[in-house]
Amino acid sequence: MVENHWYPVFTSNQLGTRPTAVTRFDKHWVLWRRRDKTPVMQPAYCPHRGASLAQGKVRGDEIECPWHGFRFNSDGRCTAAPCEGEVPTGHRLDNESMTVTEAFGLIWAWAGEGEPTAPPAFELMQEDLRNSAEADYILPYHHSRMIETNLDIHHTPFVHGSVLPGLGKEITEATFDEREDGFTFRANLGKPGEKRTMPFEVEFLAPALVRIALTEKLQLVVASTPATSTSSWLWFRYYQRYTNLPLVRKWISWLSVKLELAIVQRQDWRIFKGMAPGTIEDVDYHFVNADKPIMAYRKWRNRASGSARPVEPRLIASTHG
Repeated sequence: MVENHWYPVFTSNQLGTRPTAVTRFDKHWVLWRRRDKTPVMQPAYCPHRGASLAQGKVRGDEIECPWHGFRFNSDGRCTAAPCEGEVPTGHRLDNESMTVTEAFGLIWAWAGEGEPTAPPAFELMQEDLRNSAEADYILPYHHSRMIETNLDIHHTPFVHGSVLPGLGKEITEATFDEREDGFTFRANLGKPGEKRTMPFEVEFLAPALVRIALTEKLQLVVASTPATSTSSWLWFRYYQRYTNLPLVRKWISWLSVKLELAIVQRQDWRIFKGMAPGTIEDVDYHFVNADKPIMAYRKWRNRASGSARPVEPRLIASTHG
């Protein structure tokens, strides 16, 4: 994981009045809201005897342990120890909180040190959420592999041919714009004059967001956040621009999510299950020109993490430019 960045860790609409347990960054956490709805993220287990705070209750601006009633405020300070009458001094009962914020329908956590900036977001994410629908789940694969998969469009004709039949297979008319915090890759699937070509746009925004535009009117934003060292929390949201009709606009996005879960993701999982395990650093892949977004992601990751690995991933030269 690249530290000193904001990572989305949960969806706003799933965090209500009850505490919720999550696993992120290879640790267990409890998420809860204060009276003013501000989100809080703290270690999941009570430092007294290790009970799960997610099984406890929110009492105003504090969370109460279900076992002995110890309470902790949003800063993680122990404010009540009923069995002692007063909170014992000199005891390590505090439960240090993560720095979190809420924006664009997501809960974000700052992973690292230093002074946090604003969470990253595509312009698309500032649009009306009533034109969107989303889903999330845990996948047993390293988050870096999930990001690379979302940057790979040229697998579409082979893995998702039943959803988009007849697509061209060659990447043509490609352009690439690189920035300090990411990049945008635009190209066509298929050669000019072929029966069916598909223009697309893929954008990466560090450290964990990918935007995929297969049409101007239907776009997808995906986040891949570390859950454990071998698994990821994957979240995605479809945005539609076909209509603003109250019921229809949500239905289009909802249908896109259902199709993604029922067919597209299942087709990808079949490939994932047959891949070599580990992180992207564990295998020395041989890239081609169509893999330029993946190579750019690896270069950013190496640079941002201070990796000693070579910055330039290995590229197999194209025979036709």
